[in-house]
Amino acid sequence: MLPWLARTKRILVAVMIVETLSVPSNVFDSADSMMPTDNQARFIASPVELDSPEPQHSTPVGPEASLRESFGLPSKAPIDLSNPQPSSNTDGPASSSYPVRAITKTEPATALPPHKKEFWASFGLGANIQNIEQSFTGQRDKARFQNIQIPTYSVRFGFQTARFGIASSLSRSPSALVATSFGRPTMSSYLIQSLESDFFVRPSGDTKLCFGLTSTTQPLFLIDSTTQSIDIEQASIAYIAVGIAKDFSLSERLDLSIRLRFLQPLISGLSGLGDASITPRSGFDSALTSDFSIAPHVKVGYVWNLRYQALDYRLESTSTDRNGSQTFLFSSLEAQLGFEF
Repeated sequence: MLPWLARTKRILVAVMIVETLSVPSNVFDSADSMMPTDNQARFIASPVELDSPEPQHSTPVGPEASLRESFGLPSKAPIDLSNPQPSSNTDGPASSSYPVRAITKTEPATALPPHKKEFWASFGLGANIQNIEQSFTGQRDKARFQNIQIPTYSVRFGFQTARFGIASSLSRSPSALVATSFGRPTMSSYLIQSLESDFFVRPSGDTKLCFGLTSTTQPLFLIDSTTQSIDIEQASIAYIAVGIAKDFSLSERLDLSIRLRFLQPLISGLSGLGDASITPRSGFDSALTSDFSIAPHVKVGYVWNLRYQALDYRLESTSTDRNGSQTFLFSSLEAQLGFEF
């Protein structure tokens, strides 16, 4: 029995040695870590006042700190965790405590004021004054005709944006000449008419540059001193119109507009007896318009027009052959009712 007990004892000792060698080393490390260090012991021995906390610092540790210590390099400054600093990342925009100033860019006006609409139309009714003056080649005397006629009626319409627009109008003034100091006219009635179409642009603000065409008719009084008669012919003249206009917004309900154009003759013709020819000269016209808004889409106001035209004529007939010139000044005042939408 003794040899068996001895062999069993040796086996138990070997098993205990193997189990001892198989225990991981971190067990002992964990046991050692449970013991407080000198700093921790001091921290436990001297409690911190909670009313005045000290700033917390994070000191770099690890391989970098060991290398710095071995080469004699200074260690990095501790980081104050209680007062974080703004990031200085160069890959993106750095945060800063300086105020940010917004940079604004002034854009040109791309819309009409709220009280102005894109489409508009108006109808006018009023009276006109005509002043016609003639001079004859080789004679000092001049013939003058003044006439006040009613009615004058017109229609106007257009389209506008903040940059450009189109405006058109038609004005008609039926007239008559009953008698003069020179005698009775052969044809007493005539028509004064104006058809306009303008394209305008706004280079800045409420100033407009106008380009368009204007077609007008006016009477030409041909006086025959031998027969004491007056022949009235209709002179039709088409002009190229170039001018400038200015809009004034006196309030959200009251607008004022002024326009001045230069008229350069393009083509002309006569309708009547057929024994006269004309050569038109340059002229001008102007307009003053006022609009007052009485409803969201309704306006009332007035328009005053002034037009000056001049021409040279040559009369060739069996009884007379002479040259002359005529100036025509036409002024009309109309009350108008307008709509916009």
